[in-house]
Amino acid sequence: MTDDELLQRLEQSTPEEWTSDELDLLRERVRENAALAEAFADFVRREQARPTPLSPGRIPAAQALARPD
Repeated sequence: MTDDELLQRLEQSTPEEWTSDELDLLRERVRENAALAEAFADFVRREQARPTPLSPGRIPAAQALARPD
């Protein structure tokens, strides 16, 4: 996998989609490529911002539009 392919993968995937081999490759390449290191940092920031079971998630549209009783 090329650095450009790794960059594209970082932009278009979630951590769950990565194989252990891909992660190993990313760990190697991120040390040598500043653009890849920055893309990986952005990837981590996006993942940290995703809702977790301990934080509020999305509210279904029906619930948001429902009138309170």
